[in-house]
Amino acid sequence: MKILLLYFTGTYNTLYLTTLIKNHLLVENNKVDVAIISDKLKVKTDGYDMIGIGYPIHAFNAPKIVEKTIKRLNIKDITSLPSLFIYPNFLFSEILAKPSLKDSISSYLNSITSFPSLFP
Repeated sequence: MKILLLYFTGTYNTLYLTTLIKNHLLVENNKVDVAIISDKLKVKTDGYDMIGIGYPIHAFNAPKIVEKTIKRLNIKDITSLPSLFIYPNFLFSEILAKPSLKDSISSYLNSITSFPSLFP
């Protein structure tokens, strides 16, 4: 599978979580691209089987820059979109508390809701 991980980080915790997820996905023979979310990021979703979006929680929600990036994904044909998964880092401390990091990442990824991308 070809997977794109987009992340926004303020204190580098989401970057660390993104790296853990990327390494886990690479072990499973996936091709993984990573990009940091910024105002200048231009993302093409063509060719990806799955897109992950990671961010810290700001005031019980995604940071505004993440919301703006999702709106800018330049989606023309909603039926051709890859699957999307979100990994907010509020579960990050739960991952680090597990005895086996590999098992922690596996259980974390299995607990993340993955769904077909449907943007209004």
